[in-house]
Amino acid sequence: ADGQVIWLGHRRNRPVGIDASFTYQEETYTLRSGDRLLLYSDGAYELQNHSGDRAGLARLATLFVAAPPQPDAAIRALREALAAFSGTATLHDDTTFVCAHID
Repeated sequence: ADGQVIWLGHRRNRPVGIDASFTYQEETYTLRSGDRLLLYSDGAYELQNHSGDRAGLARLATLFVAAPPQPDAAIRALREALAAFSGTATLHDDTTFVCAHID
């Protein structure tokens, strides 16, 4: 709600679906009214432009903070900004977003 980015996922886990026998380490974090939560796939920050520069997590966080508060508008803004960054570069991975706004 205050524009601060807090990174979740500090425990060492594997991506979902890689190893059915893996025991995941649970984490909890309390979200407050006005907070937003963004879940994303690696394609969102590994995206490259024609120069080979990656979008990166810092750029993704900056774009998310600047995005509108409504989840659908935030995702649309992220997709547009990342498309502008990559230009006509070939995409090599999927880019998936899930966004929630806490009332």
